[in-house]
Amino acid sequence: MVDGNKLGPQPSPPQELETVRSDKFQRIYANAANIEVTVWDFKLTFGELKKLNNKVVIEQSIEVTMSPQHAKALAGILINNIKEYENQAGEIKLPQTKPQQGTPV
Repeated sequence: MVDGNKLGPQPSPPQELETVRSDKFQRIYANAANIEVTVWDFKLTFGELKKLNNKVVIEQSIEVTMSPQHAKALAGILINNIKEYENQAGEIKLPQTKPQQGTPV
Protein backbone atom coordinates (compact mmCIF):
# COMPACT_ATOMS: atom_id res chain seq x y z
CA MET A 1 0.00 0.00 0.00
CA VAL A 2 1.32 3.45 -0.96
CA ASP A 3 1.15 6.22 1.60
CA GLY A 4 -0.25 9.28 -0.23
CA ASN A 5 1.36 11.66 2.27
CA LYS A 6 4.90 10.59 1.40
CA LEU A 7 6.01 11.46 -2.10
CA GLY A 8 9.70 10.89 -1.59
CA PRO A 9 12.31 13.42 -0.51
CA GLN A 10 10.86 16.90 -0.17
CA PRO A 11 12.92 19.94 -1.14
CA SER A 12 14.40 21.77 1.80
CA PRO A 13 13.22 25.33 2.38
CA PRO A 14 15.29 27.92 0.51
CA GLN A 15 18.28 29.21 2.44
CA GLU A 16 19.26 32.84 2.59
CA LEU A 17 22.17 33.49 0.25
CA GLU A 18 24.83 35.91 1.40
CA THR A 19 27.04 37.65 -1.14
CA VAL A 20 30.62 38.50 -0.21
CA ARG A 21 33.36 40.05 -2.33
CA SER A 22 36.63 38.24 -2.79
CA ASP A 23 39.90 40.00 -2.00
CA LYS A 24 40.54 39.64 -5.76
CA PHE A 25 37.30 41.43 -6.74
CA GLN A 26 37.80 43.82 -9.66
CA ARG A 27 35.63 46.53 -11.14
CA ILE A 28 36.18 47.44 -14.78
CA TYR A 29 34.43 49.50 -17.44
CA ALA A 30 33.62 47.66 -20.67
CA ASN A 31 32.12 48.98 -23.86
CA ALA A 32 33.14 46.01 -25.98
CA ALA A 33 32.54 42.28 -25.60
CA ASN A 34 33.51 39.20 -27.54
CA ILE A 35 31.88 35.79 -27.08
CA GLU A 36 33.39 32.40 -27.92
CA VAL A 37 31.23 29.29 -27.65
CA THR A 38 32.18 25.65 -27.36
CA VAL A 39 30.05 22.62 -26.59
CA TRP A 40 31.30 22.90 -22.99
CA ASP A 41 31.30 26.61 -22.20
CA PHE A 42 30.79 30.25 -23.13
CA LYS A 43 33.77 32.58 -22.90
CA LEU A 44 33.00 36.31 -22.59
CA THR A 45 35.91 38.70 -23.05
CA PHE A 46 35.29 42.30 -22.02
CA GLY A 47 37.30 45.33 -22.99
CA GLU A 48 37.25 48.99 -23.87
CA LEU A 49 37.39 50.64 -27.28
CA LYS A 50 40.29 53.09 -27.30
CA LYS A 51 42.17 55.16 -29.81
CA LEU A 52 45.89 54.44 -29.71
CA ASN A 53 48.34 55.93 -32.22
CA ASN A 54 45.53 56.97 -34.60
CA LYS A 55 44.16 53.43 -34.54
CA VAL A 56 41.01 52.20 -32.83
CA VAL A 57 41.72 49.11 -30.72
CA ILE A 58 39.93 47.06 -28.09
CA GLU A 59 41.98 46.82 -24.93
CA GLN A 60 40.80 43.55 -23.36
CA SER A 61 40.47 43.66 -19.58
CA ILE A 62 38.86 40.48 -18.31
CA GLU A 63 37.52 37.14 -19.46
CA VAL A 64 34.68 35.19 -17.85
CA THR A 65 34.03 31.54 -18.71
CA MET A 66 30.74 29.87 -17.77
CA SER A 67 28.64 26.84 -18.57
CA PRO A 68 25.97 27.07 -21.30
CA GLN A 69 23.32 26.73 -18.58
CA HIS A 70 24.74 29.64 -16.61
CA ALA A 71 25.05 31.73 -19.82
CA LYS A 72 21.37 31.10 -20.61
CA ALA A 73 20.34 32.03 -17.07
CA LEU A 74 22.44 35.21 -17.29
CA ALA A 75 20.86 36.10 -20.66
CA GLY A 76 17.39 35.77 -19.13
CA ILE A 77 18.33 37.95 -16.17
CA LEU A 78 19.83 40.59 -18.48
CA ILE A 79 16.70 40.63 -20.69
CA ASN A 80 14.43 41.03 -17.65
CA ASN A 81 16.56 43.85 -16.24
CA ILE A 82 16.73 45.65 -19.60
CA LYS A 83 12.93 45.47 -19.91
CA GLU A 84 12.53 46.86 -16.39
CA TYR A 85 15.03 49.65 -17.10
CA GLU A 86 13.19 50.57 -20.31
CA ASN A 87 9.86 50.59 -18.46
CA GLN A 88 11.30 53.18 -16.08
CA ALA A 89 13.64 55.19 -18.31
CA GLY A 90 12.42 54.64 -21.87
CA GLU A 91 13.67 52.59 -24.78
CA ILE A 92 17.42 52.08 -25.09
CA LYS A 93 18.38 53.22 -28.59
CA LEU A 94 21.31 51.52 -30.29
CA PRO A 95 23.48 53.60 -32.62
CA GLN A 96 23.02 52.92 -36.32
CA THR A 97 26.53 52.01 -37.46
CA LYS A 98 27.80 49.78 -40.20
CA PRO A 99 29.53 46.75 -38.65
CA GLN A 100 33.07 46.37 -39.88
CA GLN A 101 34.42 42.95 -40.70
CA GLY A 102 35.99 41.39 -37.62
CA THR A 103 34.56 44.00 -35.26
CA PRO A 104 33.02 42.51 -32.11
CA VAL A 105 29.67 43.79 -30.96
